[in-house]
Amino acid sequence: MRFIFVGGCPRSGTTLVQKILLSHTAITGSREFEFLTPLVQLYEQMRTPLQLERQSYYYTGEELKKYWKGFIEQLLVTQVADKNKYKYFSEKTPLNSEVAIQLLELFEDSKFIYIYRDGRDVVNSFKQANKRAKQAGEKVYWGRKGSAFIWRQRMQSYFKLKEESRFKERYLAIKYEDLVSEPERIINQMMLFLGMKVEEKQLQPEKFTTKEFDERIDKAWYTKDLFEQKINKGNVAKWKKELSLFEKIKCQVIMADYLRDSGYPVSRFYLAINPLYLGVRRLGGRTLAGLGLIR
Repeated sequence: MRFIFVGGCPRSGTTLVQKILLSHTAITGSREFEFLTPLVQLYEQMRTPLQLERQSYYYTGEELKKYWKGFIEQLLVTQVADKNKYKYFSEKTPLNSEVAIQLLELFEDSKFIYIYRDGRDVVNSFKQANKRAKQAGEKVYWGRKGSAFIWRQRMQSYFKLKEESRFKERYLAIKYEDLVSEPERIINQMMLFLGMKVEEKQLQPEKFTTKEFDERIDKAWYTKDLFEQKINKGNVAKWKKELSLFEKIKCQVIMADYLRDSGYPVSRFYLAINPLYLGVRRLGGRTLAGLGLIR
């Protein structure tokens, strides 16, 4: 059984992609395995030349890879009852995008699906989720500025992956707006990438249901209505109506260059301000660090 890793920025459609994948009879998976990224990051630390030298009594580079790969495989698939029934295990956690290169190196026969979305709609989706969280008395996560930087960070990871020509046949980038506007075409592209045929249920992910996912419904991030909605292109460009003028300015100043590079329209004003803002922010961070005010 091979692995599919799904990643991207939160609120970009990773859950929709996972529901489409798990609707196929030859693909299994479960909820997000939240420790995959820190485990892979620890593996990366352990296999640096310095650590390989210091820890040579315990392992070589090849031994470490073998042990770590087996350990992660056991963690992910231990609950799969009939492993011969499935061709793929799909692990969907947005943070996977931060270690996409390492995952593809560690699991040589794996595939990676990265989904990205207009960052302004991502910020707006965080805004709406935080509203629901406040109403439910739950923890509020990143604000508008924080979610803009999270989106920017995940796009940086995606562009690093794009630079790795050795993986060009093993990852697929999906634009959220294309998926919800032309679902049949994009789902066909996705399954062709995996070497499989589309099944009818995959075109109706709103009907997907398992106990593992149902437990998340009615939370701020996954309400029942959101989870069970049909593929909906009405979620595109909602930021234009739902973000305030200040929010639109702030997030576009932060995101402008990556909005442009990923094919989203953004005005020249924000493209001009973007490097100045980021430069001042980096300089300010180094100044504060030099003064010992931040680490």
